[in-house]
Amino acid sequence: MLCVEPVLNSASNSPEPPPVGSRLSPLAAQRAAQELGETDSTRGPALAALRDLVTKDVQLRGFCRTDDAFLIKFLRHRKFNVESAHQRIRAYLQVRNSFPDVFANFTPSGVLPLLESGVVSLLPVRDIEGRRLVLYRVGRWDCSKFSSTELVKANGVVIEAALHEEDTQVNGIAVLLDLSDLSLRQLRKLDIDYLKRFRAVVNKALPVRVKALNIIKGGKFFNASFKLASALMSKKLVDRVQNHGDSVTALHSRVDANLLPKEAPFNGQMDYSVPYEPFVQHMRRPELEAWFRWNNCQRLMTTTTTGAPAGDSVASGVSGTPRRLGSAPKRPPPPVPARPASAGPSGAVMK
Repeated sequence: MLCVEPVLNSASNSPEPPPVGSRLSPLAAQRAAQELGETDSTRGPALAALRDLVTKDVQLRGFCRTDDAFLIKFLRHRKFNVESAHQRIRAYLQVRNSFPDVFANFTPSGVLPLLESGVVSLLPVRDIEGRRLVLYRVGRWDCSKFSSTELVKANGVVIEAALHEEDTQVNGIAVLLDLSDLSLRQLRKLDIDYLKRFRAVVNKALPVRVKALNIIKGGKFFNASFKLASALMSKKLVDRVQNHGDSVTALHSRVDANLLPKEAPFNGQMDYSVPYEPFVQHMRRPELEAWFRWNNCQRLMTTTTTGAPAGDSVASGVSGTPRRLGSAPKRPPPPVPARPASAGPSGAVMK
């Protein structure tokens, strides 16, 4: 019988998170060594080198996290190229300045109605490659209530939550894009502005490895829009797109039916429905909300003509004047301590 991996993972309440690398499964540890160049001997020096670059960067120093759990995500994404990881951290924070509307209330509570409607979900069991399955059901998006910007925000929040998992950082994600019930009205709102925001947030900033993109029910709407969308995608990602159309057989050849819900158009073997309620319950957890608010205190500082940081000119998803992490604002009081005790990236989302 298939062993279902639980979505909820009991987070440690210890004051310090476990060392990075200690929560990797054997499969992920092997892949990290073979594909990313991460071993017990390379991890420490790379973290130290990246921390040094961040602390010497005048636009990051004091305004960016330097803990191992944060830095390791970028090292893994950039295959342990320290300078490239540094640049990705800058992109991760710069996008908050470029698209403040996306990062206003960039928290689970800020996108909860979209999660409750099943527009975007994390499925409970990883595929054979250890990848987390991310399901987008765009037809469930009520575009009369929620803008395309809020759709980008929901995608970003869910992927940020998934990246708490060390295995997901290494193995990446496989996307299931269900286009059944997609209307012409919805499609018109998924315009070039939406695509640019999605590309900037998900493809260019978040340290996520997108290893597969499976299109379900991709009919004439998909064929008409994919040419435009592919112009904003990397060649590597375009090559990973599989349009299964109406073929359940084609879908199951790429994603095991044992991992998919029984409902159409997936026709899988798993006895659960979308939205997957344990996932939604997890996203409601106060500890996770606190972690997002703490993480949102980061920013890439803009600079004046003299090169000095100009903190009051930075647009961000957190109201108030930017402050250095760990310092106390005048008001309101900080919503979380320096590191939330039980919701940090030490593996609090899923196994």
